[in-house]
Amino acid sequence: MTGLAINRLVVFLVVVVASSPSLLVRGECDDCSCYDNKRTNYMKNTCSDGNGGKDEGELPDDCSSGSTLKCNNWNFVTSGNACDNWISQATSDEDKFCQKECCKQNKFYGDDKCCEDGGGCPNKDFSQCDSDPRNPFKCGDDYSCVYPNRCLAEKNGFDIDTDCCQSSTPGACTSDLRPVVCGSKDCPYDNLCLAKRAGYQEWQCTPKDGSESCRCDDKPTPYMTDNNMDCGVIKTNKFWRENRCNNANNEYLTYWNREKFCGLTCYEIGQGYDDYPYSDCCNGVSEDDNACNLDTKQCCNGDVVGRTGPFCKFDCPPDTKKCPKPDGSGYYTIKANENTCNFPDCQRCNDDFLVCSNGQKIYRKESLDCKFPQCPACNKQKKQCWDGSYTWPNSKCEWVNPCPPCDKQKKQCWDGSWIYPNNKCEWDDRCPTCDKTKHQCWDG
Repeated sequence: MTGLAINRLVVFLVVVVASSPSLLVRGECDDCSCYDNKRTNYMKNTCSDGNGGKDEGELPDDCSSGSTLKCNNWNFVTSGNACDNWISQATSDEDKFCQKECCKQNKFYGDDKCCEDGGGCPNKDFSQCDSDPRNPFKCGDDYSCVYPNRCLAEKNGFDIDTDCCQSSTPGACTSDLRPVVCGSKDCPYDNLCLAKRAGYQEWQCTPKDGSESCRCDDKPTPYMTDNNMDCGVIKTNKFWRENRCNNANNEYLTYWNREKFCGLTCYEIGQGYDDYPYSDCCNGVSEDDNACNLDTKQCCNGDVVGRTGPFCKFDCPPDTKKCPKPDGSGYYTIKANENTCNFPDCQRCNDDFLVCSNGQKIYRKESLDCKFPQCPACNKQKKQCWDGSYTWPNSKCEWVNPCPPCDKQKKQCWDGSWIYPNNKCEWDDRCPTCDKTKHQCWDG
């Protein structure tokens, strides 16, 4: 092969590689966090089936999988096929969809490249985020990138729904390492206390190693069951707190120790049983760990309670009283205001209702001597239909005869465009004027 031929071959290969985004060759990327995962409108309005596919039969607000299509939950993207299509058609930054996920597939838009940090967390400062409230998130493949609010997480290129977990402030939680994972994304936390401070409930979390051996149950006593009570009474009632669980004052201590009643609650108030796991419940939050203030509060019913739980709140039992029903058929219960301990007035009127012609429910008012107020007037008037006929509302505020359907359908114009009728059955637009005029043929 001559030197000229070799030069031409080199030039041809350079042109081919430079002109075809899908042929761009780069080294493996360790970090793609500097890119974001912008979705197409189609993805935002299509449900995921939860298995990598899509479900177009559901409305986006009510997806059975709980999610619309994301860059990392749709096989069409994670396989790289969508990236190839988007990259070949992109003409500007606005066309760069799922840029982060495509980067992970080693598929790049134009002059994109692996993030220069070679790992680590993007940490750009955005002044517009300074006024956002503290609401920490941890993001990235290993959730190691922590941001004080949602604004900063999103501005640094993360998708909250797919890339981040709610973070938590350690605060009064223990530093013991009893890792749990929570929620559908298996968000990791060092212990259940931190998970609860991030907003999760106990049933949403499991030990990270999958073991259940250190979890305690909260089995109520037969007396509690017969009287519609649960183990929570131990936290809210002073007598139960000081005379039950693994407490020397418990006259039924042998029975409670044998049956391990309310094992989780007893652990959380610092009176756990000596036997494992009730001596160290990994699904509980010890009051010693919480380090709550020792002040107390007198509840409306006379009980004195201390601060409890992961948020160190006073947990007073509701103070209730019975009111006679207006129709004399019995009684109903009302609760006192927790702050003022005052009860609302007992109801004087029956709680039955009347359905108006427009479907609205109205109830009796004390200001009207327990009579029903008047139904609102019908807001419909007779109207003229597109064909000149009229329709009227009846006594139920419903149209007597609906207007006949429009007899016009969409039609295609000579240039391939379409026009449609409006709600008055008139054409919204007209076909464009033909741009051709008569001309004389060769034969005259």
